[in-house]
Amino acid sequence: MSYRLSEERTVYVRGITSITDAEESFTVTVRFALIILPLMVLATAVIGYRFTRRTLAPVRQITDTVRQIRADADLSRRIGFADEGNDKGKDRDEIYVLGKTFDEMLGELESVFRREQQFTSDASHELRTPVSVILAQCDAMLAEENAFAEEQRSQLVLIQRKAKGMADMISQLLFLSRADQGRQPLHKERVNVSELTEMIAEEQQILADADGRGIQVETEITPDIWMEVDETFYIRMLVNLLSNALRYSDRNGKIEVILGKNGDEITGSVRDHGKGIPADALAHIWERFYQADDSRTEESHAGLGLSMVKWIAEAHGGSVSVESTEGEGSTFTFRIPAEEASSEKNEKM
Repeated sequence: MSYRLSEERTVYVRGITSITDAEESFTVTVRFALIILPLMVLATAVIGYRFTRRTLAPVRQITDTVRQIRADADLSRRIGFADEGNDKGKDRDEIYVLGKTFDEMLGELESVFRREQQFTSDASHELRTPVSVILAQCDAMLAEENAFAEEQRSQLVLIQRKAKGMADMISQLLFLSRADQGRQPLHKERVNVSELTEMIAEEQQILADADGRGIQVETEITPDIWMEVDETFYIRMLVNLLSNALRYSDRNGKIEVILGKNGDEITGSVRDHGKGIPADALAHIWERFYQADDSRTEESHAGLGLSMVKWIAEAHGGSVSVESTEGEGSTFTFRIPAEEASSEKNEKM
């Protein structure tokens, strides 16, 4: 270091230090930094992860609840932030406010759906009596062969046919209403579904013959398939599929009923070669009262049969699907889990 006193005089100050000591201090500092820096990075990562996880936990809870509601169609589920305490900080948190608002919205939606289900159930019950009276009176009047002119008799037959259609629709509405409210229990028993399916196909063939359109019902059924099902519901599911196929089959057409066992599940199909379903309607055919313009225009068809089929298959732990080409026909396939059981064991039972 130098200091200039005047133009002619300059003072120099010099010092001497040990290079070895300086290098040693620098080395210690570097080693200390190499130890502390990774620990600081690790601590920062752990603290950041825990903080982020804690911050996003309510969002994850909201997401999980929404997924469960979509999977189960259960509007009684709640996020439940209100049950975690009355922390004022949480009450001021936007995420918790969102969660509570979402719960309130779910409560309102559940109330609306409950009222709708109750209205459907009550209305269906109230309509059963007058429709039954109409049918009874029609039967009584039609039993008197010479009491009416031909034109009057044809009008009575029309009234009777429409009343029967209303009775069927009311029965389906009651079924779906009870199913929505969880009041439609299954009464499972071990059944030889091969024989049961064959019997249903034969009954539908009789109805097809009476219709006079020359439709043939053919079967391809693996024998002696036993499983635990609700026999009444299984019959209703298959009858709905077969009647649907009969309704939309062409004259002199063919309907195929296929039943087999594929691994640990029973697979059944009803295939027709009739009108088919438009591609844009396939995603909606399971909706209640839905009728595609071209292939679901039958007056007596209320659009509830396939909804019942879907519920019955899913109530048995299975599923139902459809493949269709417009103008070529449709194939409805149901799959139901099956328990392993030999035919000998069931024959003994």
